[in-house]
Amino acid sequence: MFREEMSAEQQPPLGGLLEDAVRDARRARRARRAWIGVGATGVAAALTVTAFVVTPGESAKQAVTPLKGPTPVLAASSTSTVIKQPAGPKSPVTDAAVIEQLARLVPQGKISGFAGGPRENGRYAFGQLYLDSGKGPGMIRVFIYKGGLSASACSTKPNTKAEASKEQAMLKAATSEAAKKQIRQRFAAIMATKRPGCHDLPGGGRALVDMKPGSDGSVTVDHGNGIVVDVFTPTWLAWNGRTNPVGRVTLTPDQALKIAAFPGWGAKMDSALVRKAATDYRSPPTVY
Repeated sequence: MFREEMSAEQQPPLGGLLEDAVRDARRARRARRAWIGVGATGVAAALTVTAFVVTPGESAKQAVTPLKGPTPVLAASSTSTVIKQPAGPKSPVTDAAVIEQLARLVPQGKISGFAGGPRENGRYAFGQLYLDSGKGPGMIRVFIYKGGLSASACSTKPNTKAEASKEQAMLKAATSEAAKKQIRQRFAAIMATKRPGCHDLPGGGRALVDMKPGSDGSVTVDHGNGIVVDVFTPTWLAWNGRTNPVGRVTLTPDQALKIAAFPGWGAKMDSALVRKAATDYRSPPTVY
């Protein structure tokens, strides 16, 4: 939980909090032979990343699950101005089409790590690739969602209810007073920090840039026609069956925004691109 919470938000480092929490959790599990975690009520709404869960009889290594990026808070429909798609025949978007389009939009470098994702409600498609500009690979993921950026997502005020739920979940999982103190300090800092908020783009659409230069994060663009595109650039690579290897951030916020605001994204995309993608990326592996 601590490891994944840190990956989803740009916050000050917590020192040995993760190691202390895992060590204490192992000790408590051996002593009690009971589940370590928190109830499902409220946590699904509070956490936007996969939980780090330890169950009786499992080792900590086995219990680690794949990291996921933050999920944008969406409304049922868009209120943004529209980013118009280029004219021409369109076909339903596929994961392969997202990969094909992303490969054409990323900066120059070696690309690899092509993948799609499982079907999810409210999501049209997903594509992943690795970009290596000479310093090692970094993962880029593009999600195409149905809906629009919500007023809550665009607010600059701290989301007190959601952050309080996260804080309580992490406090329940922590077993040392030192860890709990650091958690409280961290969330106090979050509550005092202004959120990035949204801004309208000159060519249409509304953007939420939750990314700083030289750091990981995501850029989300509401295309104004029921389409939301999220570009996610973490500091880790896809799950390899045991862990998420360390990666590099290979996009600047401006580059990520340019990709997310590209007019060609949609529930339907250029038919020629969709056909070419079906050949170039016939059966991309599924990642989570």
